[in-house]
Formats: sequence, C-alpha cells, structure tokens
Amino acid sequence: MPCHTDIATRALVITLKSPLCGKTNGEIEAATGVKKCTIKTIYARAIKARFDPNARPFVIRNEWLADKPRSGRPRTRGRKLDHVVPSDLQNGSEAESAGSSGLLPPSEEHGSDFHPN
Repeated sequence: MPCHTDIATRALVITLKSPLCGKTNGEIEAATGVKKCTIKTIYARAIKARFDPNARPFVIRNEWLADKPRSGRPRTRGRKLDHVVPSDLQNGSEAESAGSSGLLPPSEEHGSDFHPN
C-alpha cells in the first residue's frame, strides 16, 4: 500500500488499534496493508488532535484524520499545452502554434539542433 492513505483507512487503523479492538500493529498491517510505522504515525496524530481512545461512545472525527496543508510550492502539471488559446490553433498544429506564440522555450520551439549563436 502506498504511503498516502485515505481517510477511511486511517479511521479503520485507529479503530483497530484503540482499546476497543486492541489489535497489534502487526495484525493491523496484515489486515490493511498499512506499514507499522505509518500506523504509529496515524495513531499519534489522532491522539495529538484530541482523539480519546478510551471515550465512550467511541468517536472518530474527520478533522482528527484529515491531511494537513502542505508547505511549499504546488507541483507543476508538466508540459501540457492546455493553456493554448483555440484561436492559436487555427494557424497550424498545437506545437507550431505554441512555438510561434512563445509558449515553448526557444530550444523546443526550433527543435533540438537549434543553436542561437
């Protein structure tokens, strides 16, 4: 299972690890596929967010399990030409229009054998 888990899987992990079910990290890993270190992290974050494993009725809130905002610059989408205006496409193919409109860097606009000197 990937490092990122969805909120439902996190809720399952917390339920299984809590005193209500009392499963070990190894049993939870076998049942869910979530690695032991991730199980510990999920449970510790829920406790830090005010989850009380001994409270009755047993309550798990989405905000205790939700992803935290990530710092830093968002990922780029890659080199897609989704920002090309349809009027640019009337004069030729996407690549030609993108190159002539200045949307591609000069090295890609003229091909790999282009040398500006």
